[in-house]
Amino acid sequence: MPSVRPPSDVARQAPPLYDLSKDRVLYCIGYAHLDTQWRWDFCQTIDHYIRDTLEGNFKLIEKYPEYVFNFTGSVRYEMMKEYYPEHYETLKKHVAAGRWFVSGSRGTGPSAQCGTSARENAGPCR
Repeated sequence: MPSVRPPSDVARQAPPLYDLSKDRVLYCIGYAHLDTQWRWDFCQTIDHYIRDTLEGNFKLIEKYPEYVFNFTGSVRYEMMKEYYPEHYETLKKHVAAGRWFVSGSRGTGPSAQCGTSARENAGPCR
């Protein structure tokens, strides 16, 4: 899983956009909640939802300079690393730049419970 780092020094040194003592400001941060298994199986999660989460948010990060995204679940990061290694490398760059935040403090689903990898739990996918 990518290490969590604070936003880049450039972002921290930028002058404030608003005077919070008098301006009303609403901050929104993108977040995706993904149940690894709900009305779909592990294979669908890996083949569709993990890939779509990565690719969709990469597009938004490229399009909108202030876009920041949060995503939870260590098991899902394991899936990203195992099944989409090229995307995982891009993800690590966005984490380092403070554009993608790894949220949450523990794994979810069978991998977290029995200590096996995503592939061992998923069965034959792809």
